[in-house]
Amino acid sequence: MSPATRHPVHGTALLPLLGALWLGAFPARAAQPLRIMPLGDSLTRGSMGHPRYHPGGYRTRLYRRLTRERRPVDFVGSQRTNPDPEGLPDPDHEGHKGFRIDQVRARVKGWLDAARPDVVLLLIGANDVNQGFRLAAAPQRLEQLVAAIADHPCAPCVIVAQIPGSTHHTNNARIARYNRAIPPIVKRQRAAGRHVSTVDLYRVVRNPGDFANFLHPNASGYGRIADAWLGAIGALRLPRASAEE
Repeated sequence: MSPATRHPVHGTALLPLLGALWLGAFPARAAQPLRIMPLGDSLTRGSMGHPRYHPGGYRTRLYRRLTRERRPVDFVGSQRTNPDPEGLPDPDHEGHKGFRIDQVRARVKGWLDAARPDVVLLLIGANDVNQGFRLAAAPQRLEQLVAAIADHPCAPCVIVAQIPGSTHHTNNARIARYNRAIPPIVKRQRAAGRHVSTVDLYRVVRNPGDFANFLHPNASGYGRIADAWLGAIGALRLPRASAEE
C-alpha cells in the first residue's frame, strides 16, 4: 500500500462495541494484508509476571478478530517476546518493557524504516507516569513522537491510545491528567494534515477486576483493549486492496 493511496482517518475516541460495524469497509479477500505495528511498552508486549502471565497481551484477541472478520493483517515489528503459540501465529510487535516516550522516540525511525507499517497502534506513557518522569512535559514529548511517526515516508495512520488506568491512586490521577492532553494533541495533528486518531483505553480498562497488578491488565483487560483497537482500526478510511481473489 503506497503512501499516496491513503486517505485521512475518520473519528477520534471510539467505543469497543463499534468494532462489529466496520466489516463492510474491506473486501472479503484482499491481496495485501494490512501491516499493523503494535508500538509501545510492556502494555503492548503483554505483562510477563507469574502467575498472571497472559500470552500475547492484547495482540492475540486483536489478531483473531481482525483475521476472522475478513481483513488479512500482518503484525510487524522487531520483537517477538511474549508469544502465544496456540493463538497468535504472527507475534511481531514493537512493545518494549520499561520504555518511556523519549526512549521510543529515539528509536522509532529505525523501526519504521524496517517494518513500513500501514497502521501504528501507539500505546505509550505508562512508564513516564510510573517513574514520575518530567510529567508536565509528557504531552509535548508524545506530540513530537506522534508527528515523527506520521511524517515517516511510509505515511502510516497513527492511532494514539489514551492509556489504561491504574489501581494505584496516585498513578491513576497522573494517568487521567496525561490522558486529558491527548485529544487536543490529536486535533492539532489532524489540523496539520497528519493521519492521526485516538482511542480511549482509560475508559475501557480502569476497574480493579481488569488488572493483573497495579498497572498491567489481565486477560479480561487485554480483551477489552483488543476490542477497542478493533473499533479504532475499523474507523480508519483505508482504501480497499487493489485486487481480490
